[in-house]
Parts: sequence; C-alpha cells; structure tokens
Amino acid sequence: MHSECVPLLDQCPCSALFDEGKIQQSFLKVFTALLKNYRQYLSVPEVYRHALREKELRNEAMGISSSHRSLLNLGEIAILPEDWFRKEEFLASGIDREARPFMTVLAATQSFAQFTLDRMERPGDDYEVLFFNEMLSAKRNRSLLRFSKTDTPFLNDESFRASQTVACMDPDVADLGLGTEQPNGPPRPPPSSRSRISAAG
Repeated sequence: MHSECVPLLDQCPCSALFDEGKIQQSFLKVFTALLKNYRQYLSVPEVYRHALREKELRNEAMGISSSHRSLLNLGEIAILPEDWFRKEEFLASGIDREARPFMTVLAATQSFAQFTLDRMERPGDDYEVLFFNEMLSAKRNRSLLRFSKTDTPFLNDESFRASQTVACMDPDVADLGLGTEQPNGPPRPPPSSRSRISAAG
C-alpha cells in the first residue's frame, strides 16, 4: 500500500488496489451465471398488454409520442411481480442447486422485482437490456456442449468500445489559500489519483 494513500483510507479506497472496472466485471460474471435462464420465466400479463395498447392509442390520438415509462410506476395498472415473473418455477428449476439459497433471498428483494419488471417493460433494443442478454448468449456460446451459436451483434459493435482515456485536470485552488488539507473535509488525493474518463469512438 502506498504511504500517501493511508490518510485517505477512511474516505476512499486506494486507487492502486481498488479497481472499479474489475469489480464490475466480477459482479457481471456472477450474475450472468446466476441469471442465465431468467428470460424463460418472464411473461407479459394480458392486462398489461391491454393497458399498454390503450395508452398507445390515447397518445396517438393526442399526438404524443409513446414513452417507455413504467405503467406500474405511473399508477395506471396494478399487478404483482408474480404476474410477470414465475419466481417459484425459476427457483425450482432455473438455477443450479448450490445457488438456490442465495437466489431465494435475492429474488425476494425489491431490486430483483424491479430488474424483472424492467426486462418485461423495456423494448428489446434498449441498450442495457441488449448488453445483458447478449452477455448471457456469449456465456452460453462458450459452452463446449453447445454446437449452434447465438449471434451477439451488440457486443461485437466496435462503435461502443472505449477508444481513448482522458485524464481530468485537478481544479485550480490557487486563489483559495488551500494546501493539501481542505477545511471540514478529507485531504485532497495526490495527483496520481486523478479521475479518468473513457470515451467511446
């Protein structure tokens, strides 16, 4: 550990040891393994289809473009998570047995209900939905027991890849009379820990 990072430990992790990208990749790897079959248990309730169609007709008559905002969050329809995701069936046969205790707890959370609701409501070309679904397809494609592969055009699209990394400049505090210590706040991080922004080409 860097000696200059020690005073910062109570405010933020060491930038050399804490790799946010690797942590995100690890979480993604875990959840692509746990949720590899989740789409088989999604369904769109008929009452939801009817309400969505009515909303589209109403917006069309008023000359308003349709949005993808949740009908549930807008209070236009009342259905339960069990109506769009067969949770009990998923827990019984959609996941590996050793992962079942963890998934039983996770599937009971509001976050998981929102995840499945988003996948039920969002269009298939939504970037977030596309990315996760194609990550699942890519995982299945790596199986030696799978002879037919599923295309992953979104993952293979080079236009979405980061093409350069830009280092952000530190703010100019010369006129503030501050050293490395900020009043009523943590010490400023050393210049080596400047934020970086990755830009897509």
